[in-house]
Amino acid sequence: HYFIQSNLRSAANNLKIIIMIRSKYVKVSILLILTLFVVFELDEDLLRRIFGMSPGGGLNKARASRQESVKSNLLFLKTHKTGSSTLGGLFYLYGIRKKFNFVLFPYTNRLDDVTTQDIGALMPPRPGLNYNMQVQHAVFNRDFEHAVLPKNKTFYTTAVRSAIGNFKSSFVFFGHEEKLRQQYGSVEQYPFDELADMYLEEVCQEYKLSDKLELGEGCLLINSAASDLGWKTFTAKMQDYTIQERIDAFIGMLDEEFDLVMITERMDESLVVLKEFMRWRMGDIMFLSQKTTAKKPNTDLSTRTERKILRRMAIDDQIFRHFDAKLSRQVAELGQENIVQGVANFRSMRQAFEDKCFDKAKGLRKYCEECQDPKMEHVVGWELSEYGRNEDPSCAFLNAEFSQYCGAVSDLQLSHDYTDINFRYLSTTEAVAIRKLIQKMKWG
Repeated sequence: HYFIQSNLRSAANNLKIIIMIRSKYVKVSILLILTLFVVFELDEDLLRRIFGMSPGGGLNKARASRQESVKSNLLFLKTHKTGSSTLGGLFYLYGIRKKFNFVLFPYTNRLDDVTTQDIGALMPPRPGLNYNMQVQHAVFNRDFEHAVLPKNKTFYTTAVRSAIGNFKSSFVFFGHEEKLRQQYGSVEQYPFDELADMYLEEVCQEYKLSDKLELGEGCLLINSAASDLGWKTFTAKMQDYTIQERIDAFIGMLDEEFDLVMITERMDESLVVLKEFMRWRMGDIMFLSQKTTAKKPNTDLSTRTERKILRRMAIDDQIFRHFDAKLSRQVAELGQENIVQGVANFRSMRQAFEDKCFDKAKGLRKYCEECQDPKMEHVVGWELSEYGRNEDPSCAFLNAEFSQYCGAVSDLQLSHDYTDINFRYLSTTEAVAIRKLIQKMKWG
């Protein structure tokens, strides 16, 4: 795909000659060109030039209408337990390929509750340039984001997940299930559903319909998406409003600020929509499923417990339902059939990419042999293949932990000209991968 895509125009011209010389093969050649159009996303105007047709609408109308307003910069607001670390990896890879300047504090992987007063502490962009991309965890602050990544030049995106899905993932990941199990007993004594109910009643009992959303205070899991997206600051002066009025106003603000809110349960579809809006190539949205859980926990919940979660996470639930519906509208605007075909193509290409990057014949291995974190005990992953280690540096890069990217990006940004320097914050494999990226990539 990568090699053919860069030579499509020359291939198309050759096919035009075939059509002129071998008329009996015209139908076959036309079919081949149309196949190239669908699979490799040829521009419709190129096809019209091949056949001597006048420029016009058709398959590219939606793209043409967006062409003048495409934004080259990207704000990705990283949120908790939405697959955002995987997304962050592919965005960092894209940004490094484009020699972008990233919004970040030096050698850290979080921005957290950042304000305009913190701008002076950021890693500065290279001399004479502005910021192009933000990928890290941050509490959304409109004033800060508008200052570092102006809306008229930046595509704002984030990801949210269903309230039930987010609760279950967070309940396990942040260790609450394990703590309660150590306190109360085994799986047989207390199934997942009962432990979740205990957590809601004992730890989060005060959050019947919560607007206490500070992460790390009280009930960590409740409405964490709203917290990430700036609820506390936005509603600080709305105490005279009802909770529903505050939710409606908050969602209205998010709808205005974010060009696309991706949905974790529809991630492939969300990425294809992002690609269309940003005018990226299919290869720009590739990611790797680098790790999974060998010991799959039973996280079934009763209807009663799910209702409790939705009652306590009413803000997150309404945010999710609003943007899930909006994503469906955006898919319809871009063309339902086009997006469905794009998702099918993307999944096929991503699977082929993953199969080349990993040596799956060796089977799954423990992802982190030296990790002390109990959460990593049952996490397993594939070993990089010979191709993944030596041929395609993006394999090793996308297989790295999210926290490792930030040191490398800081080094690159400090180097002013993106030269290869220390990379002391990366393991050897990832450092080698980035060096190869620098050597092989065609910048800009």
